[in-house]
Amino acid sequence: MINISQAKAIIATGEHCARLEAMADELPETAFANRICAGLKRTGWKTFAAWRRGQKTARPDVQIGPDDYLHVIDSSGTTGLTQGIVHTHRGRRDWAYYLAITLTYNSA
Repeated sequence: MINISQAKAIIATGEHCARLEAMADELPETAFANRICAGLKRTGWKTFAAWRRGQKTARPDVQIGPDDYLHVIDSSGTTGLTQGIVHTHRGRRDWAYYLAITLTYNSA
């Protein structure tokens, strides 16, 4: 999924860092070069705290539209093979509206 999403960085926790190291040859070079380990210090990985300290405090000058990607979730679907499902900002907003209406109608 890291390859499908064209990730520019990887943030992982302890055990997942080791798994990602084992598959380094299969990962996009840019993403593996920008690897961040949350919670632990690990050789070759930047800590999340160090990464955060290096970020600008000003908001980025970026316009985000309703059809821009929000996140990618993992699903094995019916094939049993890992697939990435892209959610847009509009899709997640509509899902939240749907839940709000459904829960309102069903609340006591």
